[in-house]
Amino acid sequence: MAAALEAVMATASPVFDEARRRMEETLDELLARGVAAGTIRADVTGRTVLRALGGVCSPHAVEVESLHIAELLYDGLRYRAATSNGTH
Repeated sequence: MAAALEAVMATASPVFDEARRRMEETLDELLARGVAAGTIRADVTGRTVLRALGGVCSPHAVEVESLHIAELLYDGLRYRAATSNGTH
């Protein structure tokens, strides 16, 4: 079941299109607030964060690895936050 769900979520399935769009928009809003506060770098989109979180939510992820991935993501969002200029 996990493999089937992962396959559906990894595709452009219309079942998940609306949910993905809404999650990306929400993450974009949260990121914009962090950028405005100077706590999050400006060159990251909600889509990128959502894709990165896919590794944490994978049915194959081990809890320790998931925590490490989340820490890396969090640290990466803060890296250069005050000096980020919106370029990759």
